[in-house]
Amino acid sequence: MEQENKLTGQMRDMAELSVGEPRMDEGEKKHRAGIFGKMIIPTIIYAVIYTLCLYDNFSGVLVGVFAAATVAYCIYILKSFGRTLKRGSLFYIAVMVLLGFSNGLTGDGVIIFFNSIALFALVVIFLLHNYYQDEKWGLPQYL
Repeated sequence: MEQENKLTGQMRDMAELSVGEPRMDEGEKKHRAGIFGKMIIPTIIYAVIYTLCLYDNFSGVLVGVFAAATVAYCIYILKSFGRTLKRGSLFYIAVMVLLGFSNGLTGDGVIIFFNSIALFALVVIFLLHNYYQDEKWGLPQYL
């Protein structure tokens, strides 16, 4: 019995240590709560739009609406964290929306698949472009 209590105490101590995050002070908690409060409603709206547009339907016209909603959500995130759209962002936005609407205009599963992959990749590239200094990035320097 004594050994079992000792083992339980050790497991409790290990669980407290293995959480992974150091303890936060009150200022950090308030800052994170403010971010959560600012992001919760737009995130729920985006989740509802995602569900309505893409539930069992990756090839309809609503994929274009989803692409436009994704662009709007990404711009909201950028504005929330004090970022502005960089030069060249409009090109990514236009291509994302056009790819979304092109899914509704084709019936070929291969094209729909690659359009969806390209849409996801463009969202990632759009966010990287707006969050980092990418003017000096280039593939030839790594070859």
